[in-house]
Amino acid sequence: MRYIEHTLGDPVTPHFYLRLHSVACAHFRGEATSTLMGQEAIGVFRGEEDHIYWDMHRDPYDITPEAELAFRDLNLGGITTVSPTCRRMSYRVMYSTEVEALFREFVADLERDLQQVQELLPLSSLETLEQYKDGVLFAISRFTQKHDWLHPVKDGTGRLEMLLTGKLLAENGLHPAIVQYPYMSACKNTAEWKEILKEGLNAWEGEAQMVHLQRENQELNHSDNLSIPNPENTTP
Repeated sequence: MRYIEHTLGDPVTPHFYLRLHSVACAHFRGEATSTLMGQEAIGVFRGEEDHIYWDMHRDPYDITPEAELAFRDLNLGGITTVSPTCRRMSYRVMYSTEVEALFREFVADLERDLQQVQELLPLSSLETLEQYKDGVLFAISRFTQKHDWLHPVKDGTGRLEMLLTGKLLAENGLHPAIVQYPYMSACKNTAEWKEILKEGLNAWEGEAQMVHLQRENQELNHSDNLSIPNPENTTP
C-alpha cells in the first residue's frame, strides 16, 4: 500500500494509526448497517457505544487454550460458546480514551521488545541473524496479537493489523509476509503466530523468486527473438 511505503520509519502513534484507518477504509461511504460501520466511525477509536464481537468458526479459527488465557489476562474481553463449532470473542466495551491509552501502552511494549532485539547487532554470524529474525518476529507477533484483542476501531482492525505487520517487518530488515489466514493472531499463542509469520516470509520469498525467474525467461526469449534474422529484410 502506497501510504505504508511513504511512512516507513514513522512512529506508530495514535495519529498515524487513525490516519491509516482513514486511508484503508476510505471505501466505507454509506450509512452504518448491521455489518458495516458508517463514515462517522472512520479514523476514530471505538467507544462505549460500540459492542463488538467475532464469531470464530473452527477450522481454521479455533482458539487455543493459551491464547484464550492471554486474552482474558489482559482484561480485553471474554469468550463464550455459541455452538459446538463456533465460539464468540466479545471485546470489552471501553471509552475511546481507554482504548487509546492501551494502544499507546502496547506500542511502548513493542518498542521495548524491538530495542532488546537490536542489542544482537551487528550480526556477526548466521546463527545471530536467525536469532535477530526470531526476535523481531516474536516482538511483532506479540504486538499484533494484543492489537487484535484490543480491537481499537469499530471495523477494519484485521486489515490494519496486516498493514502494520508489513510496515514493522520492513522497518526491521525483513520483508512482507504472505499469510493465508491473517486473523490467526487472535487464535494462537505468540510462539505459534510467530511461526505462521515465518512461514509467510518464506512464502513471499518463494513468490519473489518465481517472479524473478519469469522475468529472466522473458528477457531471454526477447533476446533470442532479436537474434533471429527476419527473412523479409534479407537481401539475396
